[in-house]
Formats: sequence, structure tokens, C-alpha cells
Amino acid sequence: MPRKLLVLGASRYQLPVIRKAREMGLTVLTADNAPSNPGHAEADLAFSCDTTDAEGIASLAASEAVSGIIAPSTDVALPALALACSRLGLPGPGEEAATILTRKASFRALQRELGLPHPPFAAFSGPFWPKGLDPRCGPWAMKPNVSSGSKGVFMADGPEEFGRLAPETLRHSLDGTGVLEAWVKGTQHTCEGILHDGVPEGVMMTDRVTAPPPWAATWGHFSPAIGLSPGLRMSLLSSLRTVFDRLELRQGTFDCDFVAPESGKSCIILEATPRLGGNSLSSLYRTSMKADIERYAVCHAVGLPQDFNPEAVPQDAGVMLFGVLSRGKLSFDREAAANLPKEPWVLSFEMDLPYGAQVEPFANGRCRVGEALITGDSPGTTRKLASIFRARLDVKAVWRSVPAPASAGTVIRPARPNRPDAPVAPAGRTRYGPDRHQTGHKTYWLDASMPKPADHAYLLIAIALNGLSQIIMRWQMGGESLPEGLLAKIPAAARYLLKPWVLVAVAVSASSAVAWMVTLTKFELSYAYPFTAALYVYMLVAGFLLFGEALTTMRIIGTAVIVLGVVLVALWRRKASRRGDIMGMPGPWPPP
Repeated sequence: MPRKLLVLGASRYQLPVIRKAREMGLTVLTADNAPSNPGHAEADLAFSCDTTDAEGIASLAASEAVSGIIAPSTDVALPALALACSRLGLPGPGEEAATILTRKASFRALQRELGLPHPPFAAFSGPFWPKGLDPRCGPWAMKPNVSSGSKGVFMADGPEEFGRLAPETLRHSLDGTGVLEAWVKGTQHTCEGILHDGVPEGVMMTDRVTAPPPWAATWGHFSPAIGLSPGLRMSLLSSLRTVFDRLELRQGTFDCDFVAPESGKSCIILEATPRLGGNSLSSLYRTSMKADIERYAVCHAVGLPQDFNPEAVPQDAGVMLFGVLSRGKLSFDREAAANLPKEPWVLSFEMDLPYGAQVEPFANGRCRVGEALITGDSPGTTRKLASIFRARLDVKAVWRSVPAPASAGTVIRPARPNRPDAPVAPAGRTRYGPDRHQTGHKTYWLDASMPKPADHAYLLIAIALNGLSQIIMRWQMGGESLPEGLLAKIPAAARYLLKPWVLVAVAVSASSAVAWMVTLTKFELSYAYPFTAALYVYMLVAGFLLFGEALTTMRIIGTAVIVLGVVLVALWRRKASRRGDIMGMPGPWPPP
């Protein structure tokens, strides 16, 4: 009977491990709470289970009698993996190690305990600046305490920006807390490798390219890292070994993000977790180190013999992740997308979304729109080729009219006969190239939350019906009065409610409420509600024309002030949308 491997997660970054395990003849089970994630379709058995539900994952692993469990590219699933492995006697990190290494505040406390270099830090649970940190010593990095990837990670210059971004950071943390720490000035890097008897081996160190502030999403990696002196490399490996010894981690893969500070004394670990790295680091490792780290991770998880001999000298390679810097419709050079894969230095290339698709700013890995793996003769050459690739592809988000999407598929680099390891387009995806011509244009908007002009019809209907209801009520109630005394008022009011036109007014008011509910699906409340001030004008004119009510100068001036306020709200909204800073989203920067 083939061994069973339980993969925690079924998203894009778990796919390579799922495919590798099936290629090795294992029975693959996936656990993920998103049924639409692509890994489910490629597994032998798929289970709807949240990977943060430790008891649920442990019960699933026991009931299915799995041979091993793996959590590639996800931090939040590690505590569940550790609990299940502990109960079933499977290879995996201990529960203490998984807990500490996946909670940023706990890891910073461990660094302090071990005397390792670390930035000043403090935990926070609200938009108020935490005590013990001097706001003048910025910039600062804001991170969710428990999360995966770069979701909710921002840079802040001081308390004002911190207060604005804190709710978004806390929203992405599973325990509702965050960590604020001093931003370490220096170069960003990642270390990928394995542990053999607690010693880091087969290490690949990369230069990590990140998004411009205030975001910190990874935009790519280049191997080998240039500018890292032997002393800095040794300081990192020494710190890692100290951490792993303390947490009794002896075998398996690990992923580490670190900074080489400008001082040049020793590297500072930002994160270190016992798992395969995300952002296609495994593909880069296979290209640069000429070793299959995914196969090693699968073998380790299920207890199979491991044949792992990475290159002593990494080959020059880079992985690029594509994204945009503002909301809008995806635009890129489709002719370049078809021709770039033909370049000898492009190993693979894929666009995740079709031309014209709605896209969000590349604030985290979920917002990426494509990926490319390239190689060069030297580190400098690889980085120049990456710049050429980005310039030719010209990925961006636009708000103006753009040609209609070529297809609902994605751009995939076709396999070449002389490269058997080149990826082939999965079933169901569509390739297209410059021979596919499109006609017609369609108008798109920069900001996904910016309402289209036609959507305002629902808002106008809601306002018009609300006003009409009030006019009918005024017509039916005009000149009448309720009797004295509370008990006498109740039956009188009931009689008024039975009047046919009053019932019509109630029905019109209910219709207005329905139109308002539809309006709130199209607009933010803070944008839509000020428009209800148009009722002041509506009622002022109706009262004068229909009921002969006084139209005084002060009433006219007061109504005009209200209308001016509504106009200012609308104009600010449109201007902010074009800048891209609605909901705290910064405006576009030139890509690095």
C-alpha cells in the first residue's frame, strides 16, 4: 500500500509539493478550508479543514493513518502539524518550536533570551503606540503576530501612520495582536536549506527584492546573494544553529528571512521556520543548487531514504513575482508575454490572471499576477536580465479604456524539447500569443471600490422613493392632530395606518429601503450616506410647491451648505481614487 502524505494547504504554493508527492507514487491528501484552491483538484483525497485547527488536523491525520504531514509555504499550519506529528510519532517539529517560531513576539523574546541580535520591539493590540518604543527612532515595521507571508506587514514613520495602518495589520493576525519593531537598515535576504543533526546544510542564500514602503511583499529572489561577506554568512548560520539547538530541531527543511545591517557586524534573523519557503523558492533552489529540495522534504515527512546533494557553488538564477502598485485592470505587453519565453535565459514564465482582469496592489503574495524563473552567467547579468524582463512585460494596473481580455486563461511558458524540466501548461489553462487579435474596448476604473456612474441610479432611486414617502405622509397628515393623552393617541395612530395612501407611503418607504440595501452593495457607507442630504433640497422644494411652506433665505443658505458638503465629499473621493489612497492604500510608485 502506498504511503499517505497529508499536505496542509492547497493553494498555489503547495502545488509543487502535491505534484512531487504524486510523482513519487504517494497517496496525497490535502487539508484546506478553501474548496476552490487548486491543490484539492490534484490530490487523491481532499478535506475541508482549516489548517489552524490543530485538533481537527490531528484527528484527520489519525483517522486516515497518514505516513507523514507537511506544511510547505505556510507558517500558520505548523502548530497543527507539530501536534499531529507528536501524537502519531511522525517526523516533524516539536510543539514548542512550532509555537515560538510562528509567533513573532515569542520569537523576538527567544532572540533576546539567547542573546542574539534583534531589533527593539513591542506587541500591540490596538491603534495606540506601544509603550517602551521611541517614535523618533523610526522607521518601524508593523507585522501581524500570527500570520503567513507578508499579509498585513507595513512600514510606518511614526504614531500617525501606525494608527492608520494598525487595524489592517491586526486584521491579518490570528490572535488579534501585532508586533512593532524598528526597521533594520540593510539588505534583505532569505536562507533556504536543510538541517542535518541540527546543523544547517545545503544552504542557499538569496538577495530578496521587496515592494516599496509602506508594504513589504516579496517581489523576487536572486541566488547567490551578492555582498554577503563570509563573516556575515557565518554569523547567520551560527544564530540559526543556536535557535534550532534551543528548540531541539534536528532534521528537516527550514526557511529564514534575515537582514544584513549596514553596520556589517552580524546578520539579524527576522523569521525562521521549519518548512519549505514560499514565493517559488523551491524552484529557485532546484535551478541554483541543482537539487530537489521538495523531494527531500516529502521523503523526510514520510520517512523515506533521502538522497540530497546540492551544489557547493550555487548557479546564478532568479525568480521574479509580478504585481501592480494600484487597484485597477491588469495591463501588460501581450506580444512580449508571448516572445519572452523564447529567450534562452527564461526557464519558465506564467501569468496568473488574464489581460484586463481586476487586480489589487501587490501588498502580499495573494495579490501577485505572475511569475518568471530566469538564469544568467553571473549575478550581475541575472539582475540586468530581470530588469529587461520587467521593462518589456510592462505589468501595470490602468483605469482608462483598455482592450478587452484576450482569453480567460493565463500565459504559460511552453515546454521545450531540450528542457525536459520546463513546466507545461496545466489542463484547463489557455495559452495565447501575438497571433490572437482582439477588437473593441471597454472602460475600466482604477479603484475597485470606485463606483461606476450607472451604480448611482440605485442611490438616486433610494433618495427619490424616501422623499416621495415623506410627501405622501405629509399630504395625508396635513391639518390633522392626535388627541391628548398617550392612551388616546394609540388607537388614533392605528386608524391613520389603515388609510390607503398611508399604506402606499409605507410601501414606497419599504421600496426605498430595498434600493438603499442595493446601494450599500455598490458603495461604501461613508461615500453614499452624505448623498442623502439631497433630501433637504427635495423636501424644501416640495414643501414650497405642494404645501405652500415658507421658503426663507436662511433655509436656502443652510440647504446650500449641505449640498456643498456633499459635492466636496464626492470630489475628494474621485481625486483620492485616482491617487490610489482610498482605504489607506498609498499611491503608485515607480517599480524598483
